[in-house]
Amino acid sequence: MSRWEYLTPGIPDEKFIRGNVPMTKQEVRTLVLAALRLQRNSVVYDIGAGTGSLAVEAALLVRDAQVFAIERNPPALELIRSNASRFGTERLQVVAGEAPEALDGLPAPDRVVIGGSGGRLREIILAIAASLRPGGRVVVPAVTLETLSVTLETLEAMGWTLKVSQVAVARLEQVGQRRMYQSLNPVHLVVAEKPVAAAAIPATGKLYGVGIGPGDPELITLKARRVLLSVGVIFAPRSHADYGGLAASIIRPLLEEAGGGKEVVELDFPMSHAPEVLAQAWAQAAKGAVEVARRGIDAAFVTMGDPLLYSTFGHLMREARRLEPSLQVEVVPGVTAPLAAAAALRTPLGKGGEPVTFLPAGGGPEALERALNTGGTVVILKPSLDLQGVVDALRRRGRLEQARVVSRASCVSQEVAALKDLEGGRVDYLSTVIIPSERQGDEAS
Repeated sequence: MSRWEYLTPGIPDEKFIRGNVPMTKQEVRTLVLAALRLQRNSVVYDIGAGTGSLAVEAALLVRDAQVFAIERNPPALELIRSNASRFGTERLQVVAGEAPEALDGLPAPDRVVIGGSGGRLREIILAIAASLRPGGRVVVPAVTLETLSVTLETLEAMGWTLKVSQVAVARLEQVGQRRMYQSLNPVHLVVAEKPVAAAAIPATGKLYGVGIGPGDPELITLKARRVLLSVGVIFAPRSHADYGGLAASIIRPLLEEAGGGKEVVELDFPMSHAPEVLAQAWAQAAKGAVEVARRGIDAAFVTMGDPLLYSTFGHLMREARRLEPSLQVEVVPGVTAPLAAAAALRTPLGKGGEPVTFLPAGGGPEALERALNTGGTVVILKPSLDLQGVVDALRRRGRLEQARVVSRASCVSQEVAALKDLEGGRVDYLSTVIIPSERQGDEAS
């Protein structure tokens, strides 16, 4: 074990086990630790920890601090553990993984060093900005101008207090018979402090709810197409009822035509009526969407039909706003299955002053009775939930003869049938029943 017996930072580089992993040099490391202004009980992140030299020194300086060394490179992870053991800082917690995802579940930090980002610097800064405690500090030792540019652009957009300096170190070394200064790479030291009353982060990404229509890719609107091709991540619902992910399959040709490469994340939603099961699924989906938005990435949640008509998106939007009240949400409407079904039947949904009533079959016979009493056209979505109940209710009211069923409206597999012909059988989950108004029924007859 190699002990550091001093109260000041600046352990010589040669005392660390280094291997082939980059390490913050002694002089720069000392300045970074000074800029952090460590306190008792601090929670410190060293992101892209490399050999762990900064994390080790932080743990030595403040014995009761919680220090986390976050690193994705397996050889570097071994070096961090070895150096922690070498200096007796076994309390240092090593987190294997790539930031910002690897930060999930860690306590909120007071002090953060970003030494490596894997090309995801902006995402990491935005994630840290959301969790960093007010008054907390972020230090970025930037070697390249590109890293400096991204750091300044991101932090300045949030209105944080910044200090930037360039550190140029030259060491006197023996070169043959002479002594010469050997220069190290200059480092731009960016120090940022989160305001005590920090405003919401303006760089948070936007969440779009995008209706992609009833099934025919040609019914995806121009605006929906533009949004889908512009966002960084697309979420698509998946369940057994919609053939394992129909929404994703509808947009796939559009994405491939544009060159592919778009990240599509399919989210599983159970076919359940249990409130606790559904709430858990909505919460999990919302958490994923909010995490993406907190990294400053725009995301879209695609849904069959329209996002606000009996759609999962309504629940996801509510939960996402609960998790992140400042989240920007935009809804892109889509062509609904009832409209496509009416087009297939060439039946007007509404005429003159007649009302139009939409209801899900799962509402029970009483809801259907009330809709029929209202008059006008009645549209039943997802009749497979209670097909026989729908048939019985319409027969009692003498309206079964006029009822039509359209399954998978607008798709190449679209089917149209009279509801009376399906009695005792089954109907596709993606079906719509249209019962024309009594006046329209009389006109048709």
